[in-house]
Amino acid sequence: MRRLISRAPVLSLIGMFIFSFAAVAEAQRPNPREVRDNVRTLNAAVDDFDATLMFRLRSMSASRNAVQEAGSSIANLKQAIRAFEQNLDARRENRNDVTDIVTAAQDVSAFMRSNP
Repeated sequence: MRRLISRAPVLSLIGMFIFSFAAVAEAQRPNPREVRDNVRTLNAAVDDFDATLMFRLRSMSASRNAVQEAGSSIANLKQAIRAFEQNLDARRENRNDVTDIVTAAQDVSAFMRSNP
């Protein structure tokens, strides 16, 4: 009994650490509604960017190759966002989905740098 009483402060301290870490982990979890709103905003921004870029490329009489490359890059970005959104709805989203979006966005950025 004495042994248990002498270890009680240590056990309570360990318990407090576990509960405090659980609270911190819960606080870092993103709100699903905010994530969905951000995905919708991103979709709208990509659609606007796509329409504006295609209009400008066609009005500047850009080559078909440039228009196709831009369209392909943006289509890949939209597909990556769509895949993330589907996984988000199924609660299976992960870091790879976000990495795919970033990679597709870097592809679009590389196109923009190579075709000023």
